[in-house]
Amino acid sequence: MMRAAVVLAVLAIPLPASATWSIVAVDRTTSRIVIASATCVDRDDDFLKGVQAVIVPGKGVAACQAAVDNTHQNQMLVFQELQKGTDPKDIINLLSNDPAYQNRQFGIVDLQGRRAGHSGLTNGYVSQDVQGQVPGTEIFYSIQGNILRPAAADVEQR
Repeated sequence: MMRAAVVLAVLAIPLPASATWSIVAVDRTTSRIVIASATCVDRDDDFLKGVQAVIVPGKGVAACQAAVDNTHQNQMLVFQELQKGTDPKDIINLLSNDPAYQNRQFGIVDLQGRRAGHSGLTNGYVSQDVQGQVPGTEIFYSIQGNILRPAAADVEQR
């Protein structure tokens, strides 16, 4: 009985979370562009907005996360390429020139409905991305997360 109480007490101890996830989406019928994200990284909101979200009105949206690019070179590259109308898959290919590419995670969607993502091989525990379209709509999305728990990361593509 004592052993069970100790096990329960240990399991009840809160542990710090460190996951990050984001959703980027566009609605082609309304031209709405959206990003939503959450992180347990110990930084303030303004810092996160400055390094993660890339929004190009009338063109597309992206999330740049995982190992933070404090130089903002990746964010600027994504911004400039979305402005030009570059396919998100080609933008991901351009980003692969970054020496820290396998430490980073990207999700990109444009108003043409094109989408792409990358989850680096060294992003921690579980890191994945999935892109798609909401059935019966003109809403296209990319969802990405890293440092996730395996049970929480079972993504079903439809």
